[in-house]
Amino acid sequence: MASREPPEEQDAKPFDAETYGKIAQLLPPERLKTHLASFGQQLREAAEGPVEPERLKSSAHKLISQAGMLGFMELSDRSRELEQACEDGAPLDAALEAFRRSADCALGVVQTLSE
Repeated sequence: MASREPPEEQDAKPFDAETYGKIAQLLPPERLKTHLASFGQQLREAAEGPVEPERLKSSAHKLISQAGMLGFMELSDRSRELEQACEDGAPLDAALEAFRRSADCALGVVQTLSE
């Protein structure tokens, strides 16, 4: 049985176009556009809002599955790490900075996909 590295040690792709393509085939174009807009808004609010552990934990939890479903695997991993740091009461600086970098990257892709 192969060992599984923790998410923070895996090299997750920032964006998996194949995963996104599968979702794009399932959803009507207008619904996908609406979903991307909502995802982008949630991402901006999570990344730019106040540094309140409970708010960050809740936002990160929601983004874990949404990001993964849309193909943002790295963002999903960084969201999971941020949620865990909030749950553990750990310092948030490193996890939040990694999350924000990944969120910025994802927002750029969302903008491109929305055009």
